[in-house]
Amino acid sequence: AQVLSIVHLVSASVPYLATQDVTVVDHYGNLLTGSNADKDGTPALNNARFEAERETELAERIRELLIPALGGGNVRTVVNLEMDFTQRETTREQYLDFEPERAEVRSEVITSDSQTGIAASGIPGGTTNIPPDQPEVIPEGEVAANPVNTETATTEREQTTRNYELDKEITFVKEQAGRVVSMTAGVIVNEEALRDLAKRRYYASLDEQPLNTGDLLDGELTEGDAGALEGAAATLAPIPSAELQRYMADELEQLRGLVLTALPYNAERGDALTIRSAPFFTDPPQDYQLPWHKDPAIIEWGRHGMTSIGLIAFFLLVIAPVLRVYMPKIEESDALLAEQLIDGELSIADRKALEEGESLDEIKAKLKPKKSAISADMLDTANSYDDKVAVVRLLVAEDAGRVANVLKKMIKPV
Repeated sequence: AQVLSIVHLVSASVPYLATQDVTVVDHYGNLLTGSNADKDGTPALNNARFEAERETELAERIRELLIPALGGGNVRTVVNLEMDFTQRETTREQYLDFEPERAEVRSEVITSDSQTGIAASGIPGGTTNIPPDQPEVIPEGEVAANPVNTETATTEREQTTRNYELDKEITFVKEQAGRVVSMTAGVIVNEEALRDLAKRRYYASLDEQPLNTGDLLDGELTEGDAGALEGAAATLAPIPSAELQRYMADELEQLRGLVLTALPYNAERGDALTIRSAPFFTDPPQDYQLPWHKDPAIIEWGRHGMTSIGLIAFFLLVIAPVLRVYMPKIEESDALLAEQLIDGELSIADRKALEEGESLDEIKAKLKPKKSAISADMLDTANSYDDKVAVVRLLVAEDAGRVANVLKKMIKPV
């Protein structure tokens, strides 16, 4: 179908390009379009598909008829059709019985010919080469034995041609394609289900009001019928084997009649229908364990886990940055303390005290008494390089963290 689609698409894209002139090959160089001259390939495929669909339809019709009586899974059927898809056209022209009194003249031609005098006869020019006969001498007063007829001879000829309007019938017959030539069908029913149906029929026949045949076949029992059936089953003895077989054969024959009404059966055509009962074999249940990656429970938990991970990632990548932007600013003292903690201006003891749970006010109180031993005068009077180095050494010895913070800020890139 795909190759035909490509062929028709290319043919429709190029003007005056016929489909038989389009060739399609695969990547191995194999020809996919065949000879392009076999135009019966597609109709043959369609005919086979139509035949299969028709067989499936008839088989489904049989199942729909028998399943209400025997139960689901107790009927197997196969229908085989032999169909003729040859198209025949026949033209037949037939003239109806001719009745002269009812016939109508369509055309008539009358030809008349009249001639006076003796017509010329003999061989033309023959008398000129033959001497005349001796004249007969007749004595005076006598009459010749065969006197010559002195009257003028007249010749008449008439011809009539008459055409009648005849009734005729012209018939054009075109036989339907897909005509069923022969049909064979095979139906097998579960022997256990057929036995149950025969038992119901047997118990119903023993009751004063037997069950309706249609109700048995349709599987629909009224309350009275069900009560009668249960009572008979509880009180009556088991069915004899021969009687049960007879009832089963009768049920099978009735089922055969029902199937024949559902099929286009024609005995003159040679159709055949076979219906049998046999015990159905049921496969024992097999333990089948799904792979862990196909287990529905694991798939469900995995779906929930992926959803949770997606929500967490969405919160960290989208929600958290937005909250940081719109959160209120902290107080200046808290910001200063946090900056001091980050820059290392607090001593190790202060950090430990902060980690042990001291409040911010207590830490501030500890920081206030601390005063530098280096006065501003010492910084102002340090003019030489050695004096400045000495002052820096004193600062490092007094508070190395603060000096390190200053140097860090000095070398920090802008």
